[in-house]
Amino acid sequence: MASRRVCPHCSIEVRADRLSRHILKLHPEQAPRRAQSIRELASSHRRDSRSRSKAAQQAVQRQGRIGTLKVVGLVFVVAGLIGLAYYIVNLPSVRTGGTAPDFTVVDTAGSTFTLSEQRGKPVLLYLMRGTWCPTCQSGVPALRQAWTEYESKGLVILTVDLDTSETNAQIEAYRSKNGASWPFARDTDYVGAKYNAQQPGAKFFVDRSGDVVSSSYGVANYNEMKPILDKLVA
Repeated sequence: MASRRVCPHCSIEVRADRLSRHILKLHPEQAPRRAQSIRELASSHRRDSRSRSKAAQQAVQRQGRIGTLKVVGLVFVVAGLIGLAYYIVNLPSVRTGGTAPDFTVVDTAGSTFTLSEQRGKPVLLYLMRGTWCPTCQSGVPALRQAWTEYESKGLVILTVDLDTSETNAQIEAYRSKNGASWPFARDTDYVGAKYNAQQPGAKFFVDRSGDVVSSSYGVANYNEMKPILDKLVA
């Protein structure tokens, strides 16, 4: 026996397979509404589908842009590393017996110091990483002793602070604290690069003709410097 259903519009019981025909025949005003509901659902479904498709496309585009930015960023990083390597490899090599690279700086007292103008004088050039450098701090007593012993013999000492973020006031405070009476200057002429000073406590001994006769790194030691200074001022 065929199943029966109650019409939702008139409460008459009819066979389930004839319910649609019953509604169309006795309640035709309801059919358009149902059809309209179906069309609205279909339209809503299409809108949702388009929205999902658009969102998916935008997500793919975003991923593409992010991927492109990552690639561009990687290219810049690699290029930067290559440039840095090239710069390091091509830094000037300060050789013993070679001419000391020239530079000009203004010391903390306001006096201009040009290395090439010191020809005829022995020069001890000390490149300090910064007032915060422990290696440089430990070497101050040896430099102070060298200045005390050799200033009267014509020795010129210049300390160049390679940390350009430090001010003259900071350097002067450091100089005063350590009882250093020789000139100090900020590195405003790429002295550190010109002398390829990659390690702390860089010391360059320049003779009267402007040639580098010796160089060393690390904590300054007076006993190690004395034989070089003796030859320098002779």
